[in-house]
Amino acid sequence: MVAVVRHDPLGYARIAGTAAIVTGASSGIGAATAATLAEQGLHVLLVGRDGERLREQETNIREDGGSATVVQLDLNDPGAGARIRTMLRRVGLRLTVLVHCAGVFPYAAFDGAPVEELDRAFAVHVRSPYLITQTLLADLAAESSIIFVGSNLSSVGLRNTVAYSATKGAVEAMVRALSLELIERGIRVNVVSPGTVLTPMTADAAADPVWMAEERARVPAARLADPSEIAAAILYLASPMARFVVGESLVIDGGVHAA
Repeated sequence: MVAVVRHDPLGYARIAGTAAIVTGASSGIGAATAATLAEQGLHVLLVGRDGERLREQETNIREDGGSATVVQLDLNDPGAGARIRTMLRRVGLRLTVLVHCAGVFPYAAFDGAPVEELDRAFAVHVRSPYLITQTLLADLAAESSIIFVGSNLSSVGLRNTVAYSATKGAVEAMVRALSLELIERGIRVNVVSPGTVLTPMTADAAADPVWMAEERARVPAARLADPSEIAAAILYLASPMARFVVGESLVIDGGVHAA
């Protein structure tokens, strides 16, 4: 008689009981990702500026049986990485997942758009994750995973998103180069590139019925994404099942990229 061996097909059990850091965890994709990782048994450090919303997320996670710690800070602060590292060491768990979800969405016609919006997008999408990753590098365990949230606009054009698209393109370029350096240490780096997702960040644009109609019309799947769908992809990339996925951009946009 052959014994049936029960196993964990996606390898989530191998990262349960470790720590994950999620920036931009107060809402949208970041909040959904934090909750999803916590459901798999990771202790999640919820990083962001809005302390009230972060504490709400912490409460929700704990009520669902998970564990989390709030790390309230401005990611553009030069000492942000060091403060996150201090909290990680207080938690005392091995760091296996680092997710850069924080983002801004400057939506304006290029003609007359203030250059400060480009600077702000670059600071949040590129400079801050760059510095935080550098600071936490020594804390990342072998076989750990770093996941950036990019955008399908790195390769698909959309009016009124020049600053956003340019900086998300920089994210993808950074991921490709960084992945080659860090895989030598057993650390995988990838990027999830969503299409338009219904989050507080896109709320202003989504309030325009004309904009919403145009968005739905250009998506072959005829709808916008839910944050939980992006969080599921991030969970996959964080899992040992994705251990051969290195330097990739996982596009999740309902078919826009393929059209």
